[in-house]
Amino acid sequence: MSTNGLTFDLVRIGDTLYIRGSDEFYKHFAGAVVAQLLHGKWLKASATDGRLQSLVPLTNLGALFAGISSQHGKLVNAGKTTFKGDDVVAIRDTSDNSKLYVAATGKPYPVALVGGKKKQSGTITFDDWNKSVSLSSPSDAIDISKFGG
Repeated sequence: MSTNGLTFDLVRIGDTLYIRGSDEFYKHFAGAVVAQLLHGKWLKASATDGRLQSLVPLTNLGALFAGISSQHGKLVNAGKTTFKGDDVVAIRDTSDNSKLYVAATGKPYPVALVGGKKKQSGTITFDDWNKSVSLSSPSDAIDISKFGG
C-alpha cells in the first residue's frame, strides 16, 4: 500500500497485525536514525488495541469497502482507461476526485482505489482474485508492545 508517497506492507493474522514500511515510511513516522534501524524489518502489534489498530480495516475487504461506500460523494463513470497496463473502467468520486478502477474485461473485480485529495492521496491495489493465499507470521518481527510511550 502507499499513502502520501509512503509505502508499506500490511498483514493481519488473527489478532496480530504486521507492518513493514519503506525507509521513507519509517523516516516519516520515527526519524532517520530509527529508519536505519528498522530498514527491511517487520513490526508486530495487536490488531484489537494499541497503536496500529486504525490500520485493521485495511486488512478486511468488507470493512474497507463498507467504510469507503459510506463516505463517498457523487459517483460518475469516468470511462474506459488503463491502470498499470490493465483495461479498466474508472469510477470517479466527484467530492474528492478519487477513483475506483474496475476490471473492464472478465469479472468486474476492483483493481485499485486511488485517492484524489492532495493531502490524503494513496493507492490500494487489488490483484490475484480467487487465488489461494497462505499467510505466515513474518519471522523476527519486532513487537512494538514492548516499547513504552
